[in-house]
Amino acid sequence: MLNTFCKKIIATLKKGRAYKPYLLLGNGLLNSEGDFWKRQRRLAAPAFHRDRINNLNDLFVRHTTNLLKDWKQREGSTINFTQEMARLTIGIVCEALFGASISPDTIKTVWQQVDILNELAMQRIQQPIQLPLWLPTPMLLRTRKHVKILDDIVYGIIRQRTQNPNNKANDLLSMLTNAKDEDTGEQMSEKQLRDEVMTIFLAGHETTVNALSWMWLLIKKDKTVENQLKEHY
Repeated sequence: MLNTFCKKIIATLKKGRAYKPYLLLGNGLLNSEGDFWKRQRRLAAPAFHRDRINNLNDLFVRHTTNLLKDWKQREGSTINFTQEMARLTIGIVCEALFGASISPDTIKTVWQQVDILNELAMQRIQQPIQLPLWLPTPMLLRTRKHVKILDDIVYGIIRQRTQNPNNKANDLLSMLTNAKDEDTGEQMSEKQLRDEVMTIFLAGHETTVNALSWMWLLIKKDKTVENQLKEHY
């Protein structure tokens, strides 16, 4: 009974204005509401099942190991941990979403665009007056330019998948592409797939980068913890 009550409360909640500046997200799970949100969440849920996440462990370890090898070669130089964590997480997110077929150059382009769009979104959030999104202000024109770069990449990959129904890829995009509504049998449209992919980019990249960056800072401030890590690893 409590679970049903909580679901009803959640269904009535409205997203605040802080979500809206993220033009990158479209109408993904972070922005959508009501029945549409419930439908999209139901379609996306299997892609994030516990067993599916467990299967990503090897991906996490491989990317982290490669980063550590790169750091070893650069020993003695100064590195920006936030940039390094961004490079690590965007590589993991891209491969988890699209599989190993995505090139390092494409990953770099995605990383750069997401980083720029996050900064532009924060600038818009901090504005005391939120101008309509359709106004051709310099900030919004720049935002749309970088969104289009990402759209060209993501739509291109989505179309390759949807035009090749025999594709046996086992990444998150394939699971989202093949997901069907239990009641209607409908699948996500190309636009819906795009919006959910962009939401995963933001959710799986920005927050993780911030958490890892603070982790490194706090470890460096605590010599006991730092020494324990050196001893064990």
